[in-house]
Amino acid sequence: MPQRRRSVGDLVQGGLAVIPWWVAVAVMALLALGVTLALREWASMPGPGGAARQLVFELLRWGLPALWGLCVFWGKRSGNSAPLGVDAQQDMAAVLKGMTWAQFEKLVSEAFRQRRFAVVANGEAAAADDVDMVLRKGGETHLVLCKHWRAERVGVQVLRDLQLTMQTRAAASAYVLTSGHFSDDARAFAKASAIHLVEGPRLSRWLKLAQRSLKSVSGSAAGSVGSVESAAPACPKCQAPMIKRQARRGVHAGSTFWSCTRYPQCHGARPFVAFSGAMSPDP
Repeated sequence: MPQRRRSVGDLVQGGLAVIPWWVAVAVMALLALGVTLALREWASMPGPGGAARQLVFELLRWGLPALWGLCVFWGKRSGNSAPLGVDAQQDMAAVLKGMTWAQFEKLVSEAFRQRRFAVVANGEAAAADDVDMVLRKGGETHLVLCKHWRAERVGVQVLRDLQLTMQTRAAASAYVLTSGHFSDDARAFAKASAIHLVEGPRLSRWLKLAQRSLKSVSGSAAGSVGSVESAAPACPKCQAPMIKRQARRGVHAGSTFWSCTRYPQCHGARPFVAFSGAMSPDP
C-alpha cells in the first residue's frame, strides 16, 4: 500500500496525539510555574505601566498553559479520525498476514465471547441479514459487520445500510470492524446511533487477545483428563475445540460425550463417536 507523504502539520498532530494526558497536565503546571517565577518581579515593578505589565503577566501565566492544553486536545481529537500511522499499519499488516476469512471470523467470535457475548449465528446463517455475525447479550440482539475487514477506509453509507438492518432485526446495537479507519462522516453517524466502530489498533488488540485465548484453551484442553482427540469436532454453539468427558450423574451417568473446552462459559455438547472428520449429529 503506498504511504501518504506526511506534512509538518501531520507530524505535529501525530506527536500531540500520543502525549499522555498526565504529561499534558504536568506541562501545563510547569508552564504556569515558569511564567510566575520569570515574570513576577517584572510585573510587580513600580512605575508607569504597572497595570499593563500585570495584565500581560496574568495572560501569559494562564494563557500559555491553556493554549498548550488546547493543542494537545486538538491533536488527540484529530488523530482519532486520521488514517493509521505507519507503525499502526505495519502492526495491523503483521496480524492479518496470511489470515483467511475463516480464521478472522473465528478470532472475532472469540473476541466477542471474551466480552460476554453469545455468538448465535455467523457465516451463511448471519449473511441472510447482510451481516457477518449475530450476538446475544442480556436478552438483546447485537449485529456485527466484518465485510470491510481489509478496507483502508470505511464510509458512512456502510453504517446507514447497517442501521436499516438493525431496525429490521430490532437489534440493540451493532459493531463494524475494519483494519483501516473510518471517515469523519462515519464517525459522526456512529456517535448519533448505537453503532460501535472497531478499527486499526483496537482491532489488532482484539485479535491478539483472541489468539492468546484460543491457544490457552487448546493447551489446557490437551493437559486435562479428558484429552482432545487428534481430530475432535467443533462446538455446535461457539465453534471452539471439544474434549471427551464422562457424565458423572443424571440419567446418562457413565456415558462419554463431547464437551466444549470453554465449559462452563459454554455448554455445547455432542454425542461421542470416534470422530474422523464428519460431524456427529447435534444432541
